[in-house]
Amino acid sequence: MKIPGNTSKFRSLTFTLAVAFLALSAIMLMISSSMNMYFSIQTQQSVIDSQQKLIAKEAADSVRGFIAEKFSELEGAVKLCDMGISTNEEQKKVLDKLLGIEHSFRQIATLDMQGNELAKVSRLSSLQVGYLNEEVLHDFFTDAEKERQISPIFIDETTSEPLIIISVPITDIFGDLKGVLVADVNLKFMWDLVAGIKVGESGTTYVVDGDGNLIAFSDISRVLRRESLIYLDEVSEFAMGNEKVHTDEAEISIGITGNQVVTTHAHLGIPDWAVVVEMPVEEAYRDVIMELTLSVAVIIMSFVLAILAGFYLSRRITRPIISLRDAAIKIGKGNLDAKIRVKTKNEVGELASAFNQMTGDLKKSRKKLEEYSRTLEEKVKERTKELEIKDKKLLSQNVDLKRLDKEKDEFISIAAHELKTPLTSIKGFAQLMQNDKIMGDKEKRKHYLELVNENTVRLYNLILDLVDSSRLSLGKLDLDITEVDASKVFSDIRENMSIVIKEKGIKPVFSMGQNIPKMSADPERLMQIIRNLIVNATHFTPKGGTISLSVMKKGDFVQFEIKDTGEGIPKEKQKHIFSRFYQADASLTRKVKGSGLGLSICQGLVELMGGKIWFKSAEGKGTTFYFTLPIYKEGAKIGKKDNGSG
Repeated sequence: MKIPGNTSKFRSLTFTLAVAFLALSAIMLMISSSMNMYFSIQTQQSVIDSQQKLIAKEAADSVRGFIAEKFSELEGAVKLCDMGISTNEEQKKVLDKLLGIEHSFRQIATLDMQGNELAKVSRLSSLQVGYLNEEVLHDFFTDAEKERQISPIFIDETTSEPLIIISVPITDIFGDLKGVLVADVNLKFMWDLVAGIKVGESGTTYVVDGDGNLIAFSDISRVLRRESLIYLDEVSEFAMGNEKVHTDEAEISIGITGNQVVTTHAHLGIPDWAVVVEMPVEEAYRDVIMELTLSVAVIIMSFVLAILAGFYLSRRITRPIISLRDAAIKIGKGNLDAKIRVKTKNEVGELASAFNQMTGDLKKSRKKLEEYSRTLEEKVKERTKELEIKDKKLLSQNVDLKRLDKEKDEFISIAAHELKTPLTSIKGFAQLMQNDKIMGDKEKRKHYLELVNENTVRLYNLILDLVDSSRLSLGKLDLDITEVDASKVFSDIRENMSIVIKEKGIKPVFSMGQNIPKMSADPERLMQIIRNLIVNATHFTPKGGTISLSVMKKGDFVQFEIKDTGEGIPKEKQKHIFSRFYQADASLTRKVKGSGLGLSICQGLVELMGGKIWFKSAEGKGTTFYFTLPIYKEGAKIGKKDNGSG
């Protein structure tokens, strides 16, 4: 409804409040959801990387085991018949048996010290050309002193199958070299091994040589074509570099079948091959995609609920104002029988009662209109002044509430992030330990359990700091204030902290003034403050530096000084040093697993015990923290104390 004579564009208060509530809800929802999705994706990427590395290593071990098995069979044949002293006929019988047992061997031969062929067996027909010719055998005999030898890959001209030649030395019982046992190995028997390696549900494993050529893959036709995969990023990285400079992180790139995959590789070392594992991106990131889909659905549902809640709350807020407006319009037109039916117990309700009383008085006596008008005017002025005073108080309270809300939201957001870091690590390592092969590996299992325990301890300490910090902020932290002997505190700190400081390679220095009086303090919290400041100093003091603790009397206070010879605090960061979650050096704080709450808790505890804390620092010249506590006075009240709330 438009008020007569009002030419400005009408805007519904209900609609305005609903839109404002909806906009605020949408912004907060988008921010929190975006942060949650971002950290979820980071965690999943870390898990995928670890899984791919593990699969690549296991696949490489399988292929490496295939080659090692062939060497072991040759070495077993040498020991079985003592080839160092056996005749050519005896050697040939052993070689025949070995050829019958191991189908991957095509030809096997023995050479004497002059490089002459002693015995040779072959499963090739007379029309096929083998690779154990005079030139190849001569090369192996030249390097016969090596324990094991392996050749580059050959391609059979008839079958196009890849081959390698391996050899082991033949020695007598005294270990003297008597010859060489050589065999060529058909790598097609490795294809089934590679094809059987499982990479997720639809992943792929293949083997390439040092030039990037395909030598084992489930699609045999591509292997027989001797296909070069140097155009693939992962294969190119292996072929163009060396093992020391290769990155072993799983990366997203084009795979061997032309699709987008998450891929990594592992070196075999000897031979110079690499095993490459690939998993389709949609499979690797399936959990992330599902979580994103669920998050979007939750956001949409939350947005719908916010719309409904916004309109409901705005209508509830504006309903008495609309009733008051409608009744006032009727009264303004001269309808003195109109009643304002507003039952709210607030300023609007009081104003409605005043209007109802006014109309009743008007009906009783028109003659006293002027007198009543003057009285009403005075009442309105008085009421307006009261409302102005209340409005000012409400405005001031509003500003305080907004500030507290902002601090609360920031605290909750940062606390959630800090808590999520160790929880994410615990979850990731717990998922890794679900792998049967890891659970079978005692060393890995022990390592992952140690990491889980380390993150659990970090989480426990962080929770304790969060509890102390929140209690300090809310004024709910109780202290047991009593009479404390400074010399006893000094002695305990020197005994407990000297070891901690020396373990860091830092020199501790302790000094205490003469005739230090007793203090009023909570002994446990005082020890906590000093330990926090000393431990904090060890994080920023290099080996060979010095950390000193001094205690002295300053007026009506006992003053403590903790000084280090570290790098100092940059001037632009000094004003934030006692802020919650502030980290002067974030990378170092993450490394030592600090919570970022230590200094703010120290400040709150010192001030709650009636003291003051401050510091002096310069870059390159170290930092000194000072704090004071009041001297104990006879007759002073001691016992429980809180931050102004009890």
